Amino acid sequence: MRILKHFFAFIYVMVFAACNSGNQEADMKYIPIKNGDDFGYVDWEGKIIINPQFASALPFKNGIALVQTNGEDPLYGFIDEKGKYIINPTFIAATSFSEGIAIVVSENQAPKAINEKGEEVFVLQNAQTVAAFSDGLAAFSIEGEKGNKWGFVDTKGKTIITPQFDAVNLFNDGFCAVQLNGKWGYIDKAGKIVITPQFQDAQWFQDGKAIVASNGKYGVIDEKGTFIINPQFGLMIMDGDNYLINSGGKVGWADAEGKIYINPQFNDATPFNGAAIAAVKSGSSWGYIDKEGKFVINPQFDAAYPFLGGKALVNSDDKIGIIDKDGKYLVNPQFDDVTLGFVYQLINRTKNMVTSVQTDYFDVASIVSRVTKEINANTICGFDFTTPLSQMMAKYKNYSIDYYGGKSYLFEDEKINKNTDLSLSVEGTIYLSSGWSSYKVNPDATVTAFVFTVNTNSPSAKNKQAIFKAFENSFSGYKMRHTDNYSQVHTGTKFDIQLQNDGSRILIKVIPARNEYYENGTHVTDSVAVDTTVVD
Repeated sequence: MRILKHFFAFIYVMVFAACNSGNQEADMKYIPIKNGDDFGYVDWEGKIIINPQFASALPFKNGIALVQTNGEDPLYGFIDEKGKYIINPTFIAATSFSEGIAIVVSENQAPKAINEKGEEVFVLQNAQTVAAFSDGLAAFSIEGEKGNKWGFVDTKGKTIITPQFDAVNLFNDGFCAVQLNGKWGYIDKAGKIVITPQFQDAQWFQDGKAIVASNGKYGVIDEKGTFIINPQFGLMIMDGDNYLINSGGKVGWADAEGKIYINPQFNDATPFNGAAIAAVKSGSSWGYIDKEGKFVINPQFDAAYPFLGGKALVNSDDKIGIIDKDGKYLVNPQFDDVTLGFVYQLINRTKNMVTSVQTDYFDVASIVSRVTKEINANTICGFDFTTPLSQMMAKYKNYSIDYYGGKSYLFEDEKINKNTDLSLSVEGTIYLSSGWSSYKVNPDATVTAFVFTVNTNSPSAKNKQAIFKAFENSFSGYKMRHTDNYSQVHTGTKFDIQLQNDGSRILIKVIPARNEYYENGTHVTDSVAVDTTVVD
């Protein structure tokens, strides 16, 4: 099961949290649970509201929930509270809606924002990662020379804060924690640093206070960066006006001034969140205590969650059930799991779990255009097969010779875009031998083939295939005579082009045209022909 057994640690490793401006209890009236292999939704009486059918399902927000389809190629879409799709599942990644906008990614596309009708609001073409909106701004990163840098856009897609930070949290109460040179500080919504980066960790502001870490200990600062609770605890979590704290490896509670009022004695715990009792772990079991630290429901569960409206989710024997404030089961343990995002909202009541998406955009067009601009009906890079090697070497000053392979690299590893580079070699008898250990370039040599080699560091096989497929109709003046998933042959009046995807690179080999070829099994003779031998 994916059920959390260490809630305290869980909350603090969450990178993004957004202020919940809606009615949280209304948003949490349906519980995303797992039955068997699928997720669906039940109410707090245990009644199934939406049948389990999804690979994953997040909590509802203003009546809309993000779900993922099952199958070999699962996709994300959005449903209403009756389980009907209001935005069809067409995305390979998506965030939940926040402030009326969701960030979604389609295959081979950059992240874009959509509204609750599924209409495009804006696209962040160069963004690597985009988080959901919080306080009117969405964090996004772009790739720079020294790694990714983070900035923020508004709800119209306008960059409000230029990417410049090494890492960011999300805006809340008008401030955002940012990291520069390994230290955390705070900026305002204009991007101005208002609290100098100086902390090891920094969380969101809430009601004029924020939890930060200094010298390995956590305390609380005000909006001027002044400590109102000196760093002294292992971890801290806001719990209304008080704090759930970790001291000496045990969990307890401190008040608004940092004074401990429930001694750290538990192995783990969740906040009260306004309820009369809170879940704590004693030994290996979970129970519930009151605000004096006394057990009102004895430890007996494998995991226990905060109360909401007099009811709480618990885990027993790897099944999820629902209890009342006396610890009696209202719904016997029967569900296999509960969605992580729902757990987060139960624990961290004033915040919604905010996800981010990664771009799937791969710049195929720049790769194809870089190669095809060098190949026309009469020349390759301005040369043909009568051009002596010396003329090519004069144009490309950084040529290199592969004696054993019989190739001359006119250029190597030219950067096309951030993922891809290009090399160009020529083949033929390009050197003269004066003995087995010494070679001399033959400047009068003519070449038998030009070979463009496209290397990409993309780990995705689909990106390499996308490059290969993009070449299909890209050679002006050539006719495609042969194609499959790994090779193509294009013929022209003077040249034939052999294209190959060998899994790790794309090779485009240009050779002199031949005068015969086979098409659909029929021998044809005309001014062009195809060499169906695939590039070496």
